[in-house]
Amino acid sequence: MQHSFSKLFEIIRLLLQETYLKRLVCSSGRNLGRDTKRYVISNKYDLIVLIAGVSLYSTIYSVITLLKFYTYNATVADLGINSGLLYGVFHGDFTLTPGNRGFINTGKLIYLLIAPVYNLYPKEQVLIVFQTVWISLGSVPIYFLARRRIGDGFPSVAIALAWLLYYPMAGVNWFDFHFMAIFPTLFLAGEAFLENGRYRLSLLCFSLATITDFLIPLVMIIFSLFIILDRGQEKDQAERKKIAFALISLSTIILVVTNYFFGLSYTFSYIVNRSAYDASFYSGIWYTLSYFIWMVFPLIFAPLLYPKRLILLLPFLALALLSMYRPYVETMFEQYASLTSPIIFIAGIHGLERLKIHGTKGAVKQKISIRRFAAGILLASSLMAMLFTPAGNILTAHLDNPEAAFLLTGNIGNYNTASEIAITNQDLAISWMVSLIPPGTSVMAQNNIPQLYQGYTFLWPGNILHNSTTISLPDYAIVDPYNVFYNHPVFPGESPNITAENAFNQLLGTGLYGIYAEYQGIELIELGFHGAPLIYSPSL
Repeated sequence: MQHSFSKLFEIIRLLLQETYLKRLVCSSGRNLGRDTKRYVISNKYDLIVLIAGVSLYSTIYSVITLLKFYTYNATVADLGINSGLLYGVFHGDFTLTPGNRGFINTGKLIYLLIAPVYNLYPKEQVLIVFQTVWISLGSVPIYFLARRRIGDGFPSVAIALAWLLYYPMAGVNWFDFHFMAIFPTLFLAGEAFLENGRYRLSLLCFSLATITDFLIPLVMIIFSLFIILDRGQEKDQAERKKIAFALISLSTIILVVTNYFFGLSYTFSYIVNRSAYDASFYSGIWYTLSYFIWMVFPLIFAPLLYPKRLILLLPFLALALLSMYRPYVETMFEQYASLTSPIIFIAGIHGLERLKIHGTKGAVKQKISIRRFAAGILLASSLMAMLFTPAGNILTAHLDNPEAAFLLTGNIGNYNTASEIAITNQDLAISWMVSLIPPGTSVMAQNNIPQLYQGYTFLWPGNILHNSTTISLPDYAIVDPYNVFYNHPVFPGESPNITAENAFNQLLGTGLYGIYAEYQGIELIELGFHGAPLIYSPSL
């Protein structure tokens, strides 16, 4: 195994060397000599640092996000539904007949490509780890993009590491699993391949990025128009236009087909009634523009040096203004930062390139200037990561300052990671109760128990409270009073009365259920059960 890894490392190093040597030969034709040797050594250490960064990030965040899952702080509405979508492809919940349950989800077509692999070992933990590793791999195309644009190794490594430290993407990773989170690495890889003239691979990555989420196609259309209108790439404009027209066609097909089968309400659902999520919140033009200021702050505003790449953010800007939906413009906690983060980093790389071109005259002074700027990005990103990421919050929770948090990120509050990942006796009790529920049965549970979605017939509290006379009663119901979803609704705009507590009490009120197990307020009831509880330890 060690020999194989060493051989793979050597192949990657040689490929890096070959690519750079070809570029140097084509550009100058000079004897490379000492400069070449210096570059190869630099590339070797660049690669070591990058691999170490990716490995460290993947390990730390895999542990944190898995613990969040095991402590029942993950959600059904995100991890549960998405894992169920993948699971259902090969377990009877998939059909090509429109209008039926399980009809192909054209808004997230990437799931059809992931499903065969996922169903080899269909466990939610696999998705959690996959997302963590996949997000971290976005640093690789960022490095190559920066290396090609800037040329200097240190700034390239610095901005690649800044991706791993970038606090908005930490929030994406923390918030369970979303297909949208697959977009950044694919988009960045497509851009890197495009820069290096690998047009087929570029088109493949961009196409896969387009099918990760329904919000992506409009972004890709504007990106394609940007490619067509960009006059800075005359030498390969024909190839770029082919990619652009292919992406426009694919994006248009997704938009048309989705709205045809699911109705225009599918599109408008991203806008209408979103403000009901938080009636006191108003996403005006200033607040929304401030969102982008907070997003570029860890890069010391380098993306603002190349504003034309930020045009790709216009669809997101419009969506945020129309919807007044807080999660769209939260830089932490939510998955939507994955739509804007890769664009911001690409603009940041171009901004660094522009700083290099128009910086201090003199090659030596210019290199010092760009390296200092890159060091500043690394420092700013590190400080923000220490204060405003789940990993950093473990060590810096005592420094929580709501005013400073709002000033720097636009958010008030923090992750409270230590308490969210600490396994308690209550968590162990829930795990035991979950193991008592046979797969394939129906169950009403809270939003914080995604373990009961995949392979079960899951009923939301709203299903019980709205449709109690038209649906079959669930075989089991379980509630966890130690979680916020016990007495709070799940979905934006839902009535405050639609809670797991009320649904559970309604089921108990039928007289058809018996207490199967209880531990300090955590209760599992079974339809038609009349025996003594398997465990009974009521709250004091």
